[in-house]
Amino acid sequence: PILKNTFTVGPLPDHIAWNSDCTMIATANEGEGVYDSSLVDPEGSVSIISGITPSGAGGTVTTVNFAPVAATDAGLKAAGVHLPLEKNAQEYYDLHSAEFAVNLDFTDSRAAYTPATQLEPEWVAWSADESKLYVNLQENSAIITIDVATATAEKIDALDLKDWSSTGGTAGIDTVKDDACTTLAFKPGFKAMRMPDSIAVYSAGGQDYIITANEGDDKEYGDFEEKQKFKDVITSCSSTPDFKSDFDEFSFVNAQVGTDACTSFDGTKMRITIGSSAVDYSTPTAPVYKATVGFGGRGLSIWKASDMSLVWDSGSILETEQCAKYPWAHNTVADEEFSMVRDADGNVGARFNLEGPPARSAPSRPTS
Repeated sequence: PILKNTFTVGPLPDHIAWNSDCTMIATANEGEGVYDSSLVDPEGSVSIISGITPSGAGGTVTTVNFAPVAATDAGLKAAGVHLPLEKNAQEYYDLHSAEFAVNLDFTDSRAAYTPATQLEPEWVAWSADESKLYVNLQENSAIITIDVATATAEKIDALDLKDWSSTGGTAGIDTVKDDACTTLAFKPGFKAMRMPDSIAVYSAGGQDYIITANEGDDKEYGDFEEKQKFKDVITSCSSTPDFKSDFDEFSFVNAQVGTDACTSFDGTKMRITIGSSAVDYSTPTAPVYKATVGFGGRGLSIWKASDMSLVWDSGSILETEQCAKYPWAHNTVADEEFSMVRDADGNVGARFNLEGPPARSAPSRPTS
């Protein structure tokens, strides 16, 4: 191998994609935050490298920032975009939380904060005519569309939450630990962010469609963990639902939210978010728990790229098929650390996360 060229792009690129004739490269600059004694969190972005010759020479880098579609936290949340640790949440955990304030320091992060620091590109894909780039923001469960000619972020679209209640159009969800996948059940009031890892673009009838592999992901900074076990957040389900002492400043937006949450997950280790889709931090001294929201869509979805409307979702298909063929791997942490470990019952993964089949790769082929 011979090194032909190098380019400087935005912070921490996670994925790159060539265009069809290999004259341009797009990079998804995830810009993940790093917490040492305090949080440093750069803005996410996309870099477009154009003018590359067949020999690999040349090339100009243009980095696209997301400011045009991320003016304010309030605007992003109103559009349904998930913010793992918005500015008001940083203030709560930094200054007002009796449990976390003594161990967290978000002072510098809050001073340097812009909404784009919350946006983290995971994957980038070219449109069929290569005039657009579709940028997958996994931790935000959203997709940004970029106009390539002007190198401008045109719009941001949140991906709809997946509804696991009886009216959500699925066959239910399995959130029971170690039950050999025998329990698919509906969960009142429970929805999940799709949070795709990879995306792929298809073209049919002159229209782009995006397929998403809905894995789910979360953020951790020091003692802050966006992903929490249900039992570590909500308690007293046998009487009046309330919050554990770690989240003593929280309150329910209404009693039904607490009742539904307890009906679905009382005492379980079901992973839920304490980010913006579930908790309203508008008043940083008194966050309001508005919904129980999980991570990952447990399957695949297809979206119409022009308006990001949902065309198809796999529902409970992947869950059902995994349970039928690989029950010993269902709801486990089967990553590089735990995949070779089995418990006494033969289940892979040493510990359970109750997140079902975490789809990571979207099938792709050349567009036509």
